Amino acid sequence: NFIEVPVLGEDLSYEILVSWLRGRERTLTASQIDVVKKAFHFCCLPLYVKLVFEEVSLWKSYTPPSGTALALTVKEVIRNLFVRLDKKHGQCLVSHALGYLSATLNGIGENELEDVLSLDDEVLTDVFQYHVPPIRRIPPILWVRISNDISSFLATREVDAQRVVFWYHRQFIEAASAYFLSDPRVSQKLNSMLADYWLNKWHNKRKPFAYS
Repeated sequence: NFIEVPVLGEDLSYEILVSWLRGRERTLTASQIDVVKKAFHFCCLPLYVKLVFEEVSLWKSYTPPSGTALALTVKEVIRNLFVRLDKKHGQCLVSHALGYLSATLNGIGENELEDVLSLDDEVLTDVFQYHVPPIRRIPPILWVRISNDISSFLATREVDAQRVVFWYHRQFIEAASAYFLSDPRVSQKLNSMLADYWLNKWHNKRKPFAYS
């Protein structure tokens, strides 16, 4: 049996968006509503509507017009989401955390992701640039903050009796790979780090590291 998903259309897309905004006790100004409706004229796919909702829910009544422009494709809106994450949480941390996530085939356990990030010298140097921590490990709250901002676009599942997290939609897999792994050198480095971790290269060993 198949469940038919109806085409949303411009009007239904806007109604759904308003309903979601109401749930967060948010409203839009008249000019912002006009921006949204024009965007839905070009694209009203369910994923696009959800992405637009997550973006416009951040707008304030005083946000200037330059800050309320919407991309008109799913791919571009996802890219804008990644740019916002970079600015909010730090480009190094986000690019490595979501790069590792995107480099896996079936997802990665959140504890595993914290482990790999804690073996990543570049991330450690960036996170601890102002002080030397007593324990050389990424604070769990850093990934929690990122994952909270993209929770609507992540899925958890069981793989080999382990709970893992991964992108829930194909377009996110493609967009994340293009954004975080398009540079062959970066992709090779992240995949190498994952391989070292899963092969237990540093298990019960002290990984050489020097703060810069």
